[in-house]
Amino acid sequence: LAAAAEEHDIASLWAMVYPEDLPPMWRSIAECAAQLRDWNWQWRIRSPSGRTKWLHGVGRPLREADGTLVWHVFVLDQTDNRQAQENLRVSEARFRRLLDAIPNVAVQGYDEHLICRYWNRASEQLYGWRSEEAVGRNLLDLIIPEGMRADVVAATQQMMATGEAIPSGELVLRHRDGNPVPVYSGHVLLQREGERPEFFCIDYDLRERQMAEDTRRLLENQLRESQKMEALGTLAGGVAHDFNNIVAAILGNVELSLDDV
Repeated sequence: LAAAAEEHDIASLWAMVYPEDLPPMWRSIAECAAQLRDWNWQWRIRSPSGRTKWLHGVGRPLREADGTLVWHVFVLDQTDNRQAQENLRVSEARFRRLLDAIPNVAVQGYDEHLICRYWNRASEQLYGWRSEEAVGRNLLDLIIPEGMRADVVAATQQMMATGEAIPSGELVLRHRDGNPVPVYSGHVLLQREGERPEFFCIDYDLRERQMAEDTRRLLENQLRESQKMEALGTLAGGVAHDFNNIVAAILGNVELSLDDV
């Protein structure tokens, strides 16, 4: 290695390695050399132009007959891949912040085993479970009433098998305290290459609408009762008027009869 360094003057290459990356990198090389096992490492360098690059090296140390240690190393520039990964991470973080900021739209993410992987703030308000309590728990235990569980399992299995999302519709789910929660629920299935499938439930809170409908029905019932009472009053007024006419005639005849006697 020393001879190779002198021949190719690779000191300038080591000088480009980030100072904080260099010690662990040297330790990994030393360990692989001592154990004669394959080397696999990623590190950063600063190019002469000042650009930061990520490199990925794989190598194999071989001991020659005379005891000389010879390395065969292959190095790949992973800068674009790392940048793409970082962009994806930033995008996902931005997406999660956006979902957390949306009021009255509860979004939850689940894996193929119905284990919760994401739970936004609106879900906390709608169902009563905090995010740290919900993540890692089963969908059935969180918000599905007992009578719906078999249907939910069957629908989810079909969605995973066919790739077709469960149709949207109105459901009555369950709050943490056991009370019913009416929602309009939609579903999105994500199947990304190289990753396990996951699906998201997007639930719109219908409690205010239900309260408005209950109020409307109450007012309609009150209006009908009022109309009944008004009709009854009109009928009673008409009967009283007619009866008063009859009584007036009777009283008039009675007075005439009294005058005669």
